[in-house]
Amino acid sequence: MNLLTWVVNQSRLSNNVARNDFAKPAVAKHCKSLKEFDHCSHMAQAETLIFVDADGVVNVGIRDTPGQSPLLLCDANLARCQKGAATLAPSSSCGAAAHIIASAAAHDIGHGDEGTYAKFATEPGSSDICPLFAKRMADIIGHAGPNCVMVLSSSWRKACHQARVTALEAALSKFSGRPIKFESRTRLGGDEPEKRLEIIGDFVREYSANRNNPDAPLRVLVLEDFAATHPKNWEFSERIKSKESVEECLRERSAQPNLTYVKLVHTYDEWTTDFGVQVQIGSGLTEAKVCEAECFLLGKPACSICCGHDITTI
Repeated sequence: MNLLTWVVNQSRLSNNVARNDFAKPAVAKHCKSLKEFDHCSHMAQAETLIFVDADGVVNVGIRDTPGQSPLLLCDANLARCQKGAATLAPSSSCGAAAHIIASAAAHDIGHGDEGTYAKFATEPGSSDICPLFAKRMADIIGHAGPNCVMVLSSSWRKACHQARVTALEAALSKFSGRPIKFESRTRLGGDEPEKRLEIIGDFVREYSANRNNPDAPLRVLVLEDFAATHPKNWEFSERIKSKESVEECLRERSAQPNLTYVKLVHTYDEWTTDFGVQVQIGSGLTEAKVCEAECFLLGKPACSICCGHDITTI
């Protein structure tokens, strides 16, 4: 948790104490300074939930048609788009898809990653997992500490995707040097952004109401691309239009909002091609996204390059 997040949450807590005579977190009673409180809450007593989406997080997904699942950035699709981009007009449906994929493959990643998104293309037999993203997710898990629960919130939580989940757990275990399993899954339901947010919120509500250590801070880290969409374009809510509003929504769903700290690592990128076509992708765990997660888990100030902006403000 960075300093600004701590101050904002403590301000909310103080207001609630004045109105409702709520008790302050027990951990604060034993800490003499902000630095000591930050260390205690995050490295010693805090519980952490990590919600893991898969498509758009452990691989790159590219939106083609609204309402449809994003296309996977993989070797096979890259080979097809190279031919299509050279022979089909961008105005045709097939030509548009080819040009969007080609644009994504050629787009510079930036913010700590050298090269273009093509380097994240998955290979045949990979279970749609980019090994570099799996390694980066393992690093994030390592920063969460021992009191961490991995929650699968992806469409991969469905039984038909069990082979992919097994492959992802194997990759995370390999890069972590210890067994990694998804201890929990969110309930089944729709996977469009509105339902995904609702279902994650339901899990946070139930978990926070039944914790073994109810006095400890609860950190909620959400690794999610929301089907390669951005809240600014969501039509189901006038209130939720940014990453911060998503975080606040999930914090409010907690049975202990004053002890709950939420971070959305939105694995999303967008731009417009030279042909005027908007490209929206689930970017995967780029270096910038990993930096966001690590700053949150380690209580470091947000990185001004990687963490200090949202698509809405670029």
